[in-house]
Amino acid sequence: MIIELKSNEGMGRFATDFHEFTKRTGEILEKQKKDTLFIFVEITGKSLNDDDAIDNILKKADIIQITEGTGTLQDARNYLTELVEQVDFGTEDKSDVYDYLAEAETYSVTDIFNAYNAWYGSGLKTHVYRAYREKKSFQVEVTRVPNKPYDTLQEMIGLTEVKTVIDEIIAASKVVRARERMGLNTQGASFHMMFSGNPGTAKTSVARLLCKILKEESAISSGRFVECGRQDLVAKYVGWTARMVEDKFKEAQGGILFIDEAYALVDSSNTYGAEAINTVVQMMENYRDSVIVIFAGYSEKMQTFLEQNEGLKSRIAFHLSFPDYSPEELTDILTLMSQKRDYQIDEEAKEYCKELFCNAVKEENFGNGRYVRNILDQAIIKQSARILKMETREDISREEICRLKREDFRIHEIVKKSEKRIGFA
Repeated sequence: MIIELKSNEGMGRFATDFHEFTKRTGEILEKQKKDTLFIFVEITGKSLNDDDAIDNILKKADIIQITEGTGTLQDARNYLTELVEQVDFGTEDKSDVYDYLAEAETYSVTDIFNAYNAWYGSGLKTHVYRAYREKKSFQVEVTRVPNKPYDTLQEMIGLTEVKTVIDEIIAASKVVRARERMGLNTQGASFHMMFSGNPGTAKTSVARLLCKILKEESAISSGRFVECGRQDLVAKYVGWTARMVEDKFKEAQGGILFIDEAYALVDSSNTYGAEAINTVVQMMENYRDSVIVIFAGYSEKMQTFLEQNEGLKSRIAFHLSFPDYSPEELTDILTLMSQKRDYQIDEEAKEYCKELFCNAVKEENFGNGRYVRNILDQAIIKQSARILKMETREDISREEICRLKREDFRIHEIVKKSEKRIGFA
């Protein structure tokens, strides 16, 4: 017998019957557990949002979690090869099945069967129903081969100390996995981290690259990167916060849970923030083998955040500090950003931008890399307007359309914030 359980929200007068049903189900489960196998299936992300129902049923059951595994591109190709060898129609080259795999970092069984079904359908047309052989459609897409994530990290401007610690994290993860394969004890190994620094210092970018690197090194299984903040972890009602936190941990299984501006959880006006922190600490322990947590935010505020829970600081193994960029590094970042977007900056323009950066770094929270990106975006807009004003627009060369001049960087400098004063005028 199959019974679909849904939340009692909106059930009105039937809510009482719903609770009676779940209570009775729990009693039957307790009484008949020796003679009957009860199976309750929960679809991830569609939990039964009713504390009483969960308490009535699941407290008397053993919970087993089954997740769909993932593999690399080579694993997916090997699986596909086994499938296509079993088809009825003959074809000389079956390697074209690989073309039906969508580009991704990891592949699930569902992804593989979708690719196989698409290839099989095409095979029926080209090898079985030959009258339709010429009715083909092709999708041509020109893409650049991306660099490996580790190479991308090393190409980032500055961050010398951060890169050194990342190398240590990669080495530690390799050793832990090697010990696991040898059957040795890995108890105590923790990779939870704290990223502290001002906005625009590449904390989120480095976290995303680290997730890809650890996936390539088989240090994490799924390579999922789940980014969240206070609004994703703190609920408005009693009893909901803990569930929201655990849902995020479930979503990030096999990957990294990135909690941005983690100190925002500390809010004296809302006690649910403390509940969120306590639950996060508990989940860090419960999911320590399947989820890496990275807390990120301003340096000073992050220290205050760590003091909110005695167990929080002890569970963070790596502390990475992201310093503000120097004017020279900001200039290099501008050059790198422009090159990736197929633009070249004149030397005169670079010198002018360096002067802008020398003034910008004197201001608090000037934006670092975000400030550079905004400057480049504005310069590209101004360059477009300048080119369109040229009299011979049809004769614009490739060199000219990719060139950013000093006049394109007429950008307002950062305005200093006015000091706040308290008193009477």
